[in-house]
Amino acid sequence: MERYYYLKKIHNWLKNNYGKANKCEFCKIKNSKRYEWAKLKDKEYDFKRENFIMLCCKCHRNYDMTDEHRENIRLSQLGNKSRLGTKTSLVARKNMSLGQLGKKLKLINQ
Repeated sequence: MERYYYLKKIHNWLKNNYGKANKCEFCKIKNSKRYEWAKLKDKEYDFKRENFIMLCCKCHRNYDMTDEHRENIRLSQLGNKSRLGTKTSLVARKNMSLGQLGKKLKLINQ
């Protein structure tokens, strides 16, 4: 819980000293509905502007996404919490994707 308040304090400090994030420093888009402050991967959470970058939501999501994170999200969407963090074969992944696609198509055709 302490970490949560520390991170909130840093984000409030960024907003108070540098304003709300208002552009994407990666894709340079300026017409997004929302921008966020993101911590650079090789930096620590600290009260230093150079440790953060302004990103649009799409770039922030892509920047934070790792293969492990992506796999955990996929497994949680399948409702299979017992396998979190385990490797899944390419064949199994393809079969699961096809199964999800079949469910979506079934919903569309109803």
